[in-house]
Amino acid sequence: MKNIFFLSLGLLLFSSCTYYIGPNRWAHSFPEKEYVVPNDEAQFRYKSSENKYLFEEVFQQQAQRNYIQWSTKFQDTVLDTRVILAKLLSFQDIEQVNADIMRFKAWGTTGTSSKLNKKGDYDFSELVWSYIVWQFKEEPSILFPATAQHIIDNLIIDNGSKTELRAPKTLGLIRETENHILMKEGSRYLKNQWLFDQTGLAQYDNKLNGMEKFLIDHLHEMKKTGFYEFNATPYISYTLDALHLIYNFAESEEIKNLAKEVMDAENWQYALGSYDYKRFAPFRRRMEHINDKGLFDDRHGTYIRMEMTKINHDNVALNNLPCCYDRVGLVGLSSYRLPEQTARFIEDKPNSYLAKIGHGIKASPEIYYGSSAYLLSAGGLRWGKKSQISPRVTALFLDDDAKTIEECFHIPGKGNPNQWNNTGVYRNFAVGNQNVQVPSAYLPKECFNAWTVYLVDSDLELHVCVYNAPNFGLIYIHEGTDYKKVLAENSTLNKVKSNFYFSETEYLNYEVKANKKWVIRKINGEKQLRRFGKWPRFDVDFSK
Repeated sequence: MKNIFFLSLGLLLFSSCTYYIGPNRWAHSFPEKEYVVPNDEAQFRYKSSENKYLFEEVFQQQAQRNYIQWSTKFQDTVLDTRVILAKLLSFQDIEQVNADIMRFKAWGTTGTSSKLNKKGDYDFSELVWSYIVWQFKEEPSILFPATAQHIIDNLIIDNGSKTELRAPKTLGLIRETENHILMKEGSRYLKNQWLFDQTGLAQYDNKLNGMEKFLIDHLHEMKKTGFYEFNATPYISYTLDALHLIYNFAESEEIKNLAKEVMDAENWQYALGSYDYKRFAPFRRRMEHINDKGLFDDRHGTYIRMEMTKINHDNVALNNLPCCYDRVGLVGLSSYRLPEQTARFIEDKPNSYLAKIGHGIKASPEIYYGSSAYLLSAGGLRWGKKSQISPRVTALFLDDDAKTIEECFHIPGKGNPNQWNNTGVYRNFAVGNQNVQVPSAYLPKECFNAWTVYLVDSDLELHVCVYNAPNFGLIYIHEGTDYKKVLAENSTLNKVKSNFYFSETEYLNYEVKANKKWVIRKINGEKQLRRFGKWPRFDVDFSK
């Protein structure tokens, strides 16, 4: 009865958040074998101190907003920390900004807000305060020393060694979300670092008080698992902001390197699952976004554009940012650089590949087949509504001007999202239990047997071949004009409903009604590992 009570309490108070009760079984579900993601830093032609000039238009625009505002959440007058950062970076109203900061103290508490922690979420501000004091530590004419000390003493409220992995006021039973953990504990670590430099007191020594070990252990775990709130808008941006904060200002080289490795892995995941910045990946949390149609709406994509700007030395124009331009300041200022291989896969994929990305037990995988000409993106599946996972349609991204999913070839899921299993992606191939939806921009080239063939790129002679039947849809992609031989081998529903032959030696066996398993059963007669909870973080085959 006690467990049922606390479970009910957690679901009632934290129904909008990704919490779980008890030990972290999810983190322990990943194989121990490590996959080494690309980590060779891309070359750049300028000093990181010049970053802010690349984003000058963004900062100038943001600095025009009012940074003193009334918050209905906190029932108080608060400061918009990101506008203050933009003001300081743009050298606007320096005297007034410093004076206004001095008038304020913390207006909330850190950790996730709930009915028991109504003034929570202050760590969203605390994170930026931490960035501000360290960004301008050596520029006392911009952030006055007294102002910096006021921020440390009164506006960054986490310090010492008492780390928090559990949500506030839940008797230590409910896990805190990863974005809050990193924002709070990264701020705590850096406030300690500042105070130890000032006072030399042992209580602020991160090596002695356990904070350094805590962050090292926590980042090691994140390196293995990736984000629990994978691909989540807006939360991925807050988690990345915290990682950039730690990477830029932590004194520990081990912590800096681990923060880089965690970001490298997330950005490699984006590179594998996107095509010309188009992306429509499954995600966990904020399930209302399941109805979003845009291909450029995710915040990670906006952050990636910032990273590519730092490599290519192109000034950022606001009209090139699809969303959340006011959130790009921290990543824009960061000295972090995308690895070279990751950047190349974002710009123009040099290799074809099949990527299978595991997200642990009771989570949706990501499956992609990518090439220089197109990307097939599996939509994933949901483990019930309480998992807060939102599956997407299986989609084909081409070198075209598509901006929404309706402008792409795609296969929806059947029934409500709890019943979807959109994981039927392989090399040049996608299958599902609904008809392929064909965008109006593409007209059939011809029909052959039950197949409809579309020429989508005449220069490459790239053909998209579609087979539709009741409760069934299949996409086969062929480069060249000799596709009829393959289509003839797969000419009837009895043949294609569970098997597809690319040639005499290469063939697939699949189950479009698979329940919580990979739709693909066998490849060339060899059984596949279909249980997603046993998949490693990354399994990328460049031989495909």
